[in-house]
Amino acid sequence: MKGRRLFAEARVHVLRASRELIIAAVRGDSGRVYGCGFENGSWSCDCAARTPRCAHVIALQLIWVEPGARP
Repeated sequence: MKGRRLFAEARVHVLRASRELIIAAVRGDSGRVYGCGFENGSWSCDCAARTPRCAHVIALQLIWVEPGARP
């Protein structure tokens, strides 16, 4: 899975984090950096996929989701 690979390759950089807000930058395969995060109870990414389940969000969830929760 691409999200797991992005995570394993340390392409996720958390810029700001609290219990209610996460702002991160994730470097994609093309080298472009995408803005990802969590706010108001939902995950987001500014990549072309425009879905809360893109590989960039999954990579961020792998380092941020609480133990026992399913990303």
